[in-house]
Amino acid sequence: MRNSRGLKCLILLAMGILLLSCGSVGELGEDGPAYIEGSPFANGYSTAVIGVKVTYLDGTLVDDDTEVTWTVEWAENNSPVMHNDWKEMRTGLTWGSSPAPVTSANCADELPPSPPSMTTNGVAIVRLTDIIGEREISVKATAPGGVKPVYQIVRFGDGPLAKFSKIDVTATAESWKEAYRFCNDGDHYPLPPDDPESWSSFLDAGVYRGGRLPGKEELKAVSRHDPDHNPIISARGAALTAGWLEFGDYWWSGVASNLNEAFDVQITSGRDTALSVSTNRFKACLR
Repeated sequence: MRNSRGLKCLILLAMGILLLSCGSVGELGEDGPAYIEGSPFANGYSTAVIGVKVTYLDGTLVDDDTEVTWTVEWAENNSPVMHNDWKEMRTGLTWGSSPAPVTSANCADELPPSPPSMTTNGVAIVRLTDIIGEREISVKATAPGGVKPVYQIVRFGDGPLAKFSKIDVTATAESWKEAYRFCNDGDHYPLPPDDPESWSSFLDAGVYRGGRLPGKEELKAVSRHDPDHNPIISARGAALTAGWLEFGDYWWSGVASNLNEAFDVQITSGRDTALSVSTNRFKACLR
C-alpha cells in the first residue's frame, strides 16, 4: 500500500453501490443502506455490487491501490427446499459477475475470501454472484494495517428454487404415486386411474401432469446444464448447491406418458428417463 501521509490509521466505511444504466457508480446514503440487494435473477443467477470507502481518520481518502479483501462470514438460506444440514452453508456463491460451474464434486464447496480489490479514489468494489436465492449473506471487508473490518448484509431474492415449496426431509425414495400423494395431499389433483380404459380422460396432449409434482423442465432448470441431456442454458445446478444430492441424484417429475410409466430427472445432468411408476425416486413439490 502506498502511503505518502506517514503512519495514519485507516477507516473502512460501508457503502451501498448502485450501478446506473450509464455505468457510473453512486453512493446510497452516508452510512450505506441496511441491506445490499442483489440484482433480479436472470439467466439463473443474481449479482450484488458491494463497496467500501477507505479513508484516514481525518477523512481524507487513501491513495489508490490500497487492497481490500472480502470474506463471506455466514449465510442464512431461507429456501424451504434447502437441505436442513445446508441451511447455513455458503454454497452457490462466486466472487465476480458470473457464476462458476457446479459439479457433483464441488457443489458443497464454500466460498473462499475474494481476490484483493484495489481502491480507486478511495473506493473498493467487489461483486458477489448467487445461484440459489432466498438468502441473506454477511460479508466482511478488511484492509491491511489493523483497520477495523466492515460488515455488510447482502440479500438475494427469489431464484430458481423459488418455484418449489417442499422437499421430503425423510429422504425416502418412493414410487411415482407415493410422490404424487406427497405433493398433492389435500390439493384435490386426481391421481391417474388404475384402469387403461379411464386413462385417456386424464391425458393432456398425450401426457398426464402430476399436480404439484414438478414438470421435467422445472427440474432441469435447477439441475446442471449438459449439452447432451439438458438444453436449458440458465440451468446452473441450484439443486446441487442446495444439498439435494444428499438425498439422491434421481427425482420424480409429474409427467406420466401412460398408465405404467413416468419420467424422472437426474439433477447432475438434467437427463430425463421414462421408467416404471413403481420405481423409487426422490421428490420435491411445486408451490
